[in-house]
Parts: sequence; C-alpha cells; structure tokens
Amino acid sequence: MHSPTRTIRSCVLLTLFSTVASAGAASMSGARPQGSGIQLAVTVSADTTAGSCGAATELAVDVGQQVNFCYVLTNTSAATLNYHILGDDVVGPILPDLHYALAPGASYQYNRFVSAASSQSPTTTWTAYGDLPVYTFDDTVDTSFLDITATGTPLDLYDDEAVGVTLDFPFQFYGFPSNQITISNNGGLLFGTEDGYLLSFASPLPDAEVGAAILPYWTNIGEDTGNVYYATVGESPNRQFIVEWDDRDHDGTQGGPSSPSGVTFEVVLYENGNGILFNYQTTGFGDSAFDDGATATVGLNGDATHATQYSYDQAVLHDGLAILFTPTYGTIETASQQVVLNVGAPVADVSPTAITASVAAGASTTVPLTIGNAGDIDLAWHFGQPSSRAHFPVVARSAAALGDPQRKLPGRAPGLAAGSQNRRMPAPFATQALAFGFDESNGVGNGIYVGFDIGAPQSLKTVGPSPSLVDTMAGDFVGNDFSVEYALDTNTDILYTVSTTTAAASPIATVTPPVENYDWTALRWDASTSTAYSVLMGPIRRNPLSPWHSNLYTVDLATGASVLVGPIQNVADPSQNMMIIDIAVSPDGLVYGLDLLTDSLMAIDKTSGAASVIGSIGFDANNAQSMDFDDASGILYLAGCVNDPHLNRCTQSNLYTVDTSSGLATLIAPLGSGAGGAELGGFAIASASGCSSPDAMPWLSFDPSSGTAPAAGSTGLTATLDAGALAPGSYAGTACLFSNDPNQRRLLIPVALDVAVNDTIFANGFEL
Repeated sequence: MHSPTRTIRSCVLLTLFSTVASAGAASMSGARPQGSGIQLAVTVSADTTAGSCGAATELAVDVGQQVNFCYVLTNTSAATLNYHILGDDVVGPILPDLHYALAPGASYQYNRFVSAASSQSPTTTWTAYGDLPVYTFDDTVDTSFLDITATGTPLDLYDDEAVGVTLDFPFQFYGFPSNQITISNNGGLLFGTEDGYLLSFASPLPDAEVGAAILPYWTNIGEDTGNVYYATVGESPNRQFIVEWDDRDHDGTQGGPSSPSGVTFEVVLYENGNGILFNYQTTGFGDSAFDDGATATVGLNGDATHATQYSYDQAVLHDGLAILFTPTYGTIETASQQVVLNVGAPVADVSPTAITASVAAGASTTVPLTIGNAGDIDLAWHFGQPSSRAHFPVVARSAAALGDPQRKLPGRAPGLAAGSQNRRMPAPFATQALAFGFDESNGVGNGIYVGFDIGAPQSLKTVGPSPSLVDTMAGDFVGNDFSVEYALDTNTDILYTVSTTTAAASPIATVTPPVENYDWTALRWDASTSTAYSVLMGPIRRNPLSPWHSNLYTVDLATGASVLVGPIQNVADPSQNMMIIDIAVSPDGLVYGLDLLTDSLMAIDKTSGAASVIGSIGFDANNAQSMDFDDASGILYLAGCVNDPHLNRCTQSNLYTVDTSSGLATLIAPLGSGAGGAELGGFAIASASGCSSPDAMPWLSFDPSSGTAPAAGSTGLTATLDAGALAPGSYAGTACLFSNDPNQRRLLIPVALDVAVNDTIFANGFEL
C-alpha cells in the first residue's frame, strides 16, 4: 500500500569485492528483451573474512550470527556489460545502480554481510545492461486528462517541500527498478528514493546533481493555490500511478510576487511497459514570464550522461498537450538463483505470568516459576543486572562504512535543505511515547527545544527557545522525572536542566573535557545502576588528519565531575578508529553505541569501554545522530541523519527503530516537516520501563537469578517473598525477565504480596 512515508531498504551492505564480473538484479516489471549471456552463482557461509566466498547454497545459523552472501557473476556473452542491478525477492534492491564495465569472459564478485534475523529463501536476480535504455517521446498522442483531486491523497505541500511515497507496484526507470519516489512541489518526481529534494530553479538536462528524475514542469512552484495529489488506479498488471499538481501558482523570482493564477498537470507511470505520460490541462500562470514552460525544464533525467529533454526555458507547452515517453532497450542479460538461510531463535515464556502470595508478618514463602523456550536454540535469561557484555555477539563481527570515513564529522550539518520547520502545529500529543530534543537544523545552532510523538515524528511541536544553550548534542531524562531533561552543551561544556514545558534552561555545572581538543558527544542515564555515562571523542580539530578516539566516562550530575571508565575499543580490532556519536542504555542496563565511521551499532561494556560490532545500521550516516531506548517497550530509536555523498554532509533527518540483534535501522518517517527534516540533538524519550528496581522490591529474590532454557525445553526456578522486614500491608511491583528472545527481550511479571498481622492470641481459634 502506498504511503507518504518512507521505507528503508532492509539489506545491510557491508563490503564490496570486485575481481571482474557482472551480475543481475531483480527484474521487477515491464516487458523487455531477455538474454542468457551471464551466469550467476550465489552462496551463503558463516565465513566473513574479507573476500571469502563459500560453496553452499543452504546454511543454518543462530539468530544474530553474521552471514556472508557471496554473489559471483560471469559474463558469457560477447558484449561488454556496463550497468548492473542486483536484488532479491526478500530485501529488494541490493545493488540498484552499479556502473561497472564487465568484459566478455570476466567475472565480478560482491559480498554482502548481514546479521541473521529470520529464516529466508531469497531468489536473487542480477540484470546486466550493455547500456541504459533510450527514451523517445511522442507529443502527438491523444490522452484525456484524468483528474484525481476527488479521489487522490492530498499532500498539502508547501513551497519547496518534497515528500517520499511508496508505489503500489515496482517501476523501471532507466533500467533500474524501484517502488520509491519523492514528490516535489516544484513540478517533478525523484526516482528510487524517498529522501530526495528538488531545487526550485531548473537546469538543462542531463543534470548530474538531480539524479534520476521525472520532470513534467520543473520550475519554482508556489503554495498559495491548489494542491498536489497522488493515486493508483486500475488493476494489476495494468495499474497507473498518477501525481497531479492542481492549480499550483508560480512563486515568482528573486522575492517577486506570486503568479496571478495556477497550472494543472500530471504524471502517469504505467505498470505495464514502464511508459511515462506528461499530461497538461492548463499551462499558463497568468504571467508571460512563466507561462507555458518559459522558466521550466521538461523531460527525463537518468544521470550525468543519460537524459531526454523535451524543453528548457521554452514556452512550448500548451493546454491539452500530452507527451508519452517510451523506453527502448539494447542488450540485457539476466540470471537468477535461490539460496536458503535457516535461522534458529529462542522463544521465551514464563509460568505463572504473575506472582501473588500472602504471608504473616515476619514470615516468607516461595513460588515456583518455569521459564519455557519454544524456540530451536538455547534461551539465555536473567533477572536484574546482566553481565556487562551480555549483548556482545558470540562470534566477532565486522562492518564497513557505507560512506567515506574521512568525510564523517560529528556535530550538526552546515545546513539541511531549506524548509519551514515546525510550521504545521500538530494536534495535542497522541498516544505514543513523547520524545524531546534540540532542533539543530539549518546550521543556526540549537536554542529550539521540541517535542513529538515517536509514532508521528513529522509533527514537531516547539516547546520554546533555550537561548543559553549553544550546541546541545547530548541529553537524557534521569529516573522517571520527565519534567526536565539533563542537557550537555557540547560547545560550552555546561550541564543544564531543561524544562519540558517551557524550555527554560538552568545551569548545574561545567563538565570539563579531560582531554584537550576532545568534545562530549553523549550523555545517557542508566536506570539500572543510577549512573550517568558520557562519551568523549576527538581530536576534533584535526590538522593534520589523525585517528578518531572515543572514551567512556561516568558523570556526576550534581557536580559535573567525570571519571574515565576506559577507551571504547573494538575487542576484535583494538586499532580501529572509533567515532561513537551517541550511546543508549537499555532498560536492563546494557550500553549500545553508534560508530559514525563504520555506520554500525556497537555493544559497549559499561565497566571497561570494550566494544564489539553488532552490525551495520544500513545507511550512510553523518553529522548529528542521537538514539535512545523507549524504556516502556524496550525498543531502540535513532534520530538519524543521512549523508549526501556529493555534499559530504547529512541532508535528510529521519526517525528509525534499530534491531539490537543485527544493528539494522528501519525507517519510521522523516523528522519534522521541513524539506530535509530536523537534525536532532539530545534526543530523549519520556517513558518509564515498567520494571521495578531491585531497591523497590528488596523482599523479592530469585534462585537462580539467571540461566539457560534449552531449545524446546524449560528450566525451573524459585521466587522467594520475604516479609521479615515488612510491616503488615500490601506490597506490589513488577519483576522483569530479560532474555535473548529477539522478539520479546523483556517479559513483565506483576508481583503482589499481602503481609497479614501475626495474630498469636487467636492463632488457634477462640474458645469460650
């Protein structure tokens, strides 16, 4: 189902090795010539050594184990194959746009490392092209305009805004399949992304900066009249996806007035054949300077060298015009293969699901419990504090950056794409957990404290300015007090409390960095031990370039005093540079970090700083990244900023959930309503875990407090409720069972204890 939000590709691309070759990708729709001039071999193995390639097509692993998908393509045709797509029917596109000249007889190897999450049997397809298709246009076609204003989804786009949409069917554009587009108010679609942005001033085609784009009327369109709609019509396999710009005015030039009237036009994408139709109902803005395409680009853009331009800054459009673009393909070769990955996982349950008992004052009682495991691998469980390395993978993993590590920089980006941040005031907060943070967008510093529902991150509500704060990258709530957030200004090193109702900031202390030219990047509260942790990273001012280092500290929130825990070092490779941009602490006290250099989630030992790779987050991150657990659900959320490799800074901010078994981030929606989203620092979720601390229930204990339940088996333990130090009355709390069950890492067990009066006089009844 299409939706005006975005979905991240679920593949985790970690390393690429080329020897010589070509291979294929998912041919997702459309009639095109097929060839048989390539051979594809896909294997799966547990060997993640760089460049390794297994021989098996079926593999059994435990959940979270790292797996090497190896793809080897051989060109058996007589033609050089220059463009390639690799994908499968589980994760979708893997290499959606690979440019590689694969000569006849040559081979190409690609390795994809993933952390196994669930069993799957993907069929992989590689498609190789001699060259990309050529689009020809016909502007004599007679096509009636299909108005969708009554049935389509209105986008309410403002000036320069762009919104990502998922199509109901995959579409091929310049040979590459995708169901993701960005709809821009400025008269165009960006293909293959839901993170795109289209400038308001058009340029001739081809345009390397625009990327893959479908441009029916690319110009500076305004927001004063009309609306933009989208809809899917028809039945498979003959559906049509339509975007209509209805009565949209021109925004003028150099601050000039908007046009007196609007234009109405649409784009139609055809599922069958991948044709593209531009349909114009009206083309005049009521101003000859803009009418009929006088300041617009009309056409299709593939990349820096592939494009079909209909017009540029020419008044050649007219009412009733229709332009049909049709692709013509040259050499295409495809090959497919299926592999099987069987993933074992534990499934936890506890019986009884609640503990109730009644005892006399000074007495104690026991309740037997059973920890069951309906899964096919051992279940590791514990009550209370786990080992500080309980989240470390059993076998060391690796991750490779999805962008250039030398271009990764902490702190906010120089400026996201301009947009009207927070202009749409949302309704009162909904039922999701509330989150807060500092909007760092557009490179103007902090000062704007915002709140939002984690289920609806597009709607940011301004709490108020905090003029005392300069650059707040770090912050968290302490305990279950959500009236103030503790925020560390990473520019001035001053620790504040910030009111979640007024944004008023009150200084507490200066947290002086113990190492010169290092900056604080994180401040997180561990509720399980009532400890605040922070990360110091540097050297920030690097001249000449030097390695990045990160250290873990505890911080006294009353005085600002910091104590070194240890350097954050990968236990598998202590020499690895480490840029831990933020950390998060799970409800049971496990520390996770995000390494900006490798775009990977790290498990961190809070007693030493030792770290281990969990897995890639799946996107190229840069600049500000901030993450926190929703303690009520145990879900890890990431306010992430996506890097633009052309600009070497992040240009799109989104909210994600992160799988703590694999590291993979899954997109929820953009952060804020601006064109590039809101780059968020000090992201903190205001939710209580629901687990009672051991101090709150000193009368409850478990024997044993940790253990293992075998696959398809169970283990027993005893809960002891001791009223020896309790006065008569009722006592209650919630015990939490933590485990390695990937789908329910925590089970809540309500506990109720009634302590009765110890009546010694009438203990044996009353007799006259």
